[in-house]
Amino acid sequence: MKLKLPNPALEALFAAILAVALLPIGLPLQAQEWTRFRGPNGSGISKTKTIPAKIGETDLNWKSELPGSGHSSPVLWGERIFVTCTGNDSGGLTVVCLSAKDGKTLWKRGFPLSPFTKHANNSFASSTPTVDAERVYVVWNEPDHYFLTALDHEGKVAWQRDFGLYVSQHGCGASPILCDDKVILTDSQDDPEFVVGPMPDPRTGKSSVIAVSSKTGETVWRTPRRSTVVAYSTPCLFEPVDGPRALICNSQSHGISAMDPDNGKVLWEYDQAFDKRSVSSPFIAGDLIFGSCGSGGGGN
Repeated sequence: MKLKLPNPALEALFAAILAVALLPIGLPLQAQEWTRFRGPNGSGISKTKTIPAKIGETDLNWKSELPGSGHSSPVLWGERIFVTCTGNDSGGLTVVCLSAKDGKTLWKRGFPLSPFTKHANNSFASSTPTVDAERVYVVWNEPDHYFLTALDHEGKVAWQRDFGLYVSQHGCGASPILCDDKVILTDSQDDPEFVVGPMPDPRTGKSSVIAVSSKTGETVWRTPRRSTVVAYSTPCLFEPVDGPRALICNSQSHGISAMDPDNGKVLWEYDQAFDKRSVSSPFIAGDLIFGSCGSGGGGN
């Protein structure tokens, strides 16, 4: 869940701890890759057998100091780790590429970002990148801009999209995913009518789910969604044995919904699932889809 503030002591010197075990040298590439938020299909589970059950200082191969804080998670392709961080009050978002072998910084790429009012427990670098063999895809927002940017593995910008207005009480937090040759991103926004508490932006956001070409950034499909309160849920894919695969999205607006990842058509919805904001991301266990919602710090 992106909105939970990590230990403040970890923010300035955040260790890229994937080097502990996600990259045991010598394993085939497919065993190394951790390409999105919470890993393979959002399961949080790695097939690598060498990860220690408990991690202490003696298990660390290296630590690397990052140029800022952030809530995004590292992603891994081959021997390269990608993560984002921010200067917070000073603005700016930085994409950092580290060597998984020794933690050395291979390159940094900075982007301007004007600070804006967000939840105190959120970060301007909250969305986790996603990565494939050619590019890493990064998301961030300002009130009038919602950026999705593709960089090659050397840090050169391949393309950038700006989906425009992003209305949110708390800032953004959903992460992009890859499906075939598409990058899929949820663009869930606030309608002040449904928001409890102060709204820094009185406008009503226009929500959607977007798929763009991973090669060019051109829109493949965009499906409008209802706006109630922002959801920070990152989608996953459901692939049943006896039915079509489906993109699973969670939100208060639509509950648990299934969409065709090829064209964005809504396949089904359980729109009574949630009566509060959905921050957690769905995951699949066998033939079951799990999702949740909640509000505030009181166990609600």
